[in-house]
Amino acid sequence: MCEEKAVYQYDAENDVLIRRPPHGADLILYRHELVWRRFFDADEGYRRAISLGQGHWDKLDTVSEEKAEQLLKEWGYSEQLQKEWDLMQEKWDLVRCRHSVRQFREKSIPQEVRDELDAFARQCSIAGELSIQIIYDEPRCFNSRKAHYGKFRNCSNYIALVGKNGEDLEERCGYYGEQVVLKAQELGLNTCWAALTHGKSEAIVAEDETEVILIALGYGQTQGRSRKSKSFSQVSDNTTNLPDWYIRGIRSALCAPTAMNQQKFKFSLNGDRVSVRTGRFGPCLRIDLGIVKYHFELLAGPENFTWA
Repeated sequence: MCEEKAVYQYDAENDVLIRRPPHGADLILYRHELVWRRFFDADEGYRRAISLGQGHWDKLDTVSEEKAEQLLKEWGYSEQLQKEWDLMQEKWDLVRCRHSVRQFREKSIPQEVRDELDAFARQCSIAGELSIQIIYDEPRCFNSRKAHYGKFRNCSNYIALVGKNGEDLEERCGYYGEQVVLKAQELGLNTCWAALTHGKSEAIVAEDETEVILIALGYGQTQGRSRKSKSFSQVSDNTTNLPDWYIRGIRSALCAPTAMNQQKFKFSLNGDRVSVRTGRFGPCLRIDLGIVKYHFELLAGPENFTWA
């Protein structure tokens, strides 16, 4: 039996390669970018060419795999650059697809998932000088009148963010708590930050500590939905002649959860120094600041800038 091979198509006028594997998604590579990306991110003309036989169809010539490899070599294609791009895309998918979920299924979290999430939470606790506690199989906290007001249903697991009292405690809870949230998303779980809409938790809180906020955890009845968001220019003082890493960071920050979806933050760029400020009035602003800073850092890359 002959092994099915990918089909390559080449636009010589614009230096664009399209790879159409026998199974899976089509990929496209622009010479000026030199990374394979999923086809739905491509220029509309190429999407129409493949799906409808229109658009740039007349520019596309089918070429052999050997010819495609020769072009990639001439252009300077790098496997290492591709790996870095793929990792960046995984991070973007993670923040883009995570939405708040308040209604959960009555499904227990498997022990192996608990172990991995607990281990990650311990790492974040150490890094952030916090006590991040994950409480499993405890339905009372989110079965209160406040929780029903917050429209929570069947929530039997939650993450408690606890720490010693200090000026930056809330920001650290946001920064490291969101890391645990995204790890939970990676493991197939759903979450929702919950400031006041819950009852008493079973977290252990010492006399010199404060329970700052809880995060509902479990398998959602749905994956949540996108919410209305501010525009790029509404959250950044800089809008032109921007480096790619800054643009990625702002787009990631716009996906960050904030209290009541208020998005009361604004970034500024000066050289390679980035600053972010919050509004003066609103709930959980310092927690939101930590969440937003982590989102920006995740996609911008901490090696590209320093916080001002």
